[in-house]
Amino acid sequence: MILFLSQTKDKCLCDFVNKFSKQTEIKTKLLTIKDIVNNGISIKYNNEKFQSIICSIPFDEVKLCYINSEISFYKELFSFKEELDNIYAEEEWNAALLCLLNSAKNTKFINSNYKKYFCTTELENLLILQKYNLDTSSIFLSNNSKHVLFIDNFFNNQTIIKNIILGYATAKNFSVDIKKKLDKLYRSPYIFQKSLPGQNIIINLIGNEYIAYDGTNQQEIKIPNLIISRLKKLAKDIGVSIISFYAIKQYDKYYFYSFNQMPSFMELLYINKKKTEKILIKYLLKEYNS
Repeated sequence: MILFLSQTKDKCLCDFVNKFSKQTEIKTKLLTIKDIVNNGISIKYNNEKFQSIICSIPFDEVKLCYINSEISFYKELFSFKEELDNIYAEEEWNAALLCLLNSAKNTKFINSNYKKYFCTTELENLLILQKYNLDTSSIFLSNNSKHVLFIDNFFNNQTIIKNIILGYATAKNFSVDIKKKLDKLYRSPYIFQKSLPGQNIIINLIGNEYIAYDGTNQQEIKIPNLIISRLKKLAKDIGVSIISFYAIKQYDKYYFYSFNQMPSFMELLYINKKKTEKILIKYLLKEYNS
């Protein structure tokens, strides 16, 4: 059996699972976090052996488990009167899920919920990207207003300011209005990054194959073999087989600024849906039969 775990009922993933099952004749099951809450989990340890059960499905029957992005419980799933009870339930369910997945020793996971590096910030991403000899965008991290003005001058007034945790979700141009508020910078450090003009590139790696997309021209593109080999080594070392990389291309150089080691199924389909599904089916079959 191949088990697909998803945070929510993703229609694209549902369609893919049905298509995969009909095409390969392999038994499949798609479960969401809400399904797990409603149907329960259990772990037994007897005769020096763990037995994990999820929604009445023994993990011994699950040869391969595909996790669609990260899955976790959230307090809104529970309906206790006291808020603290909902928070407590959230924490306990997530702890149980971690134990459940880690005790399924005979199941092969495609992008496990547990990671070697959690990579919660773009700064961590850059450090790991540089470790594998990949060019990255220039950044500074600082809460010193004088230092920041020097940085902006060094970047020829082409600076982006970002929150450390949320990264590009909070990115703003380092404008005159922001400079007027530098006296408050001491409260928290920020990332100051050189704005790079160029083409926005997304690279989705699935096993040994990749699909790359130029968001500027909205075209599928080829990436130099040397870069792909380094990206594959990075993915292997951090323990994932499906991963998305983001870069800016200037002429013939690629400047990487982030990666997502658990892209959602929808994010993967963003680049050539038909081709991505074909590559994914081929990869899942390979992993299932190995």
